[in-house]
Amino acid sequence: MLYCFEEDEAGNISVFELVRRIKAEDIEPAELYIGGAIADSLPDLGANVFPGVKQAARRLQAVITKDLGLAG
Repeated sequence: MLYCFEEDEAGNISVFELVRRIKAEDIEPAELYIGGAIADSLPDLGANVFPGVKQAARRLQAVITKDLGLAG
């Protein structure tokens, strides 16, 4: 996800490049977990999007725990 985000002079974050890479299939949307204010900027492309950062982190932690066969 290197260089997928840009910030303008006002501090606004652009996700144009991230969306482009998802549409180009360079990034698998199902493997993408995004939380926080930036989530409102993303169209529905199949990524795992959450309103809060902690929600995204908890969900990703659960997926990793399951994938590794760890006690949850």
